[in-house]
Amino acid sequence: DILYEETEKLFKCSKASREICELRNIINVGYLIMRQAKERKESRGLHYTVDYPPVKNNP
Repeated sequence: DILYEETEKLFKCSKASREICELRNIINVGYLIMRQAKERKESRGLHYTVDYPPVKNNP
């Protein structure tokens, strides 16, 4: 959250440039991925959770 907030402050108080916009976009994507991963309860793909019961497949 701190990196996300600092980037938003930098973006708002500086002249928009390609580098600043790219930095903001990269940090936003990373922030959204981390936030969603923290909320995910089940295992999916590379996101593996050992403390969540496995999903039973229905025939």
